[in-house]
Formats: sequence, structure tokens, C-alpha cells
Amino acid sequence: MFKYQEVEFKSLDGLTLRGRLYPAANRGPAIVITSSFNLVKEIAVPEIAEIFQRNGITALIYDHRNYGDSEGLPRNDVDPEKQCEDCSDALSFLASLPIVDSSQIGLWGTSISGLVCLKAAAIDRRFRLVIVVSPFLTETYDSAKVHKFLRRCIRDREAQLKGNEPFRIPLVTETGANPLGFGPDFGVEAFQTLSLLKETIAPNYESEMTIQTWPRVLGFNPLPLLQYLSPTPAMVVIPELDTISPSYRQKELFNALPEPKRLYNAIGKGHIDVVIGDGCADVIMAQMNFFKEVMSGQFNV
Repeated sequence: MFKYQEVEFKSLDGLTLRGRLYPAANRGPAIVITSSFNLVKEIAVPEIAEIFQRNGITALIYDHRNYGDSEGLPRNDVDPEKQCEDCSDALSFLASLPIVDSSQIGLWGTSISGLVCLKAAAIDRRFRLVIVVSPFLTETYDSAKVHKFLRRCIRDREAQLKGNEPFRIPLVTETGANPLGFGPDFGVEAFQTLSLLKETIAPNYESEMTIQTWPRVLGFNPLPLLQYLSPTPAMVVIPELDTISPSYRQKELFNALPEPKRLYNAIGKGHIDVVIGDGCADVIMAQMNFFKEVMSGQFNV
């Protein structure tokens, strides 16, 4: 049984963010592990934190603002820009702990959070490295469908100004469809998996999120800042069979990153099972090797 401590820390704008600390046996390096998109800390990331802990690396996982046990309103509202800032506050918290070498703290993220982590690491040079798994990159969507959806977002803003609650939509419907009317379908399996997780390990998970989440996600673009990522080493894990964020777009992102960097092609993996499920050992160990090489000063591309 892996041991963790319930912890909390403050964001710069005064919110209390709550999570779990997985302390290593001895003082040394640490890593901030961020949850994917609208997931809570009980889903997927505990297993990753345990692996880092087992390898002598203290790990921190936490709920994003507006989610799970963390503070913030409106609830279930995703704000990538604020999440980027919260990564730095998570690092400050880790750096204050006696068990952590503040000069050896890494950052980990997947999907939308992967892009968030890249931007955070480009801004905050205290991060010694960044690991990004299946970064979420949008396609060029049908303009008419996008405009139709954005009109819904504006009607929601008008309704909120009149005192109504924010309108929310699920990440995926029971049929596996994407309720936005554009973009990738997540599939029935994703709906069933998330429903099972809510019934078992993550009762505070809610699939629905504010409709205002999506204009922010569509407009979130860390690319202009990535030129400043160097000399922080970056690792990008690209699933071969990703149907949510096309692998060729992820490869374009990797090519745009400055050196030093490392690419890992996760053969036979998709957007979700590259993080969750059986057969991830090789993928995780590749990340672990990268982490250890960087921290020991032995990293080679």
C-alpha cells in the first residue's frame, strides 16, 4: 500500500487547492502531476504518482481549481490559463517541503493539461523538466458548427447576467458522442469507463462542465511561448493510435519545441489507454528514465 498525505496549498489569487502528497523515502527530487482536463485527482494520476514514489521521487497530485476538493467557482469550469498559473503555485508548495530538493522539480501533464504544462514550464524556469503525454491539439473544425456552438456560449453569458446558473454540458454522451457538435467523439467505452470510475474510486467526478470552458480551450494556444522553453528539457509521449488528438499534430508540436527534447512513440496506444490500463509499464518507465537522466545531468537526446 502506497502512503500519501492529504495536503493543500494556496493559489496566488487566494484559492485553496487540495491534493495528495506521495513522499519518497528520502529527500530528493519531486514532480507536480496534473490531472487531465476535467478529471479529478482520484482518476489515473494516483497510479503515476505511486510509480514515481516507488522510484524515490516525491509526487504531488491535486484537483484543478473549480474541481473535486479544490476551491473555485463556478464549479466544473476549466480555465487553462489559470491552471498554468496554478502549476507554479504547486511548485512553490513542493519547494517549501523539507523532503524536496527545490532545484529538482519536474512537471507532468496529459491531454489539455499537457499543453498547460508546456506553457507553465516555458514561463517558470524553476521547473527542471516537463513531460507531456498525448497533448491535445484541435483540428480545423467546420466553421458553421463552431459558430453555432459559440452562439450557445453567448446566450449562456446573457443568461448568467440575468442571474441564471452557468449552463453545463457533458464531456461525452451515453452514445459516446461529443455534445459540442464538432470535434472528436470519445466513444461509448469512454462514457462507460468514466461512469464506472465515478461509481467506485471518484464519487466527486462530474462529467458535465460549464459551456464557457470550451471557448477557452479552443482559444488556448501556448505555441508562441514555447520558443522560451529551452534549456528546460521536454519529453513528449505520442500515442500511435490517438483518435482524439491526431498523432501527426502531436508530432508537429514536438518538432516545434526547442532542444533539448525527447520523443517517445507509444506503439499501439490511444489517447486514454496510454495513461490508464494494462500495458503502460514501458511508457511509464521511459518517462522515469528521462526524469532520472535529466536530474543526474546525464540527459542525451
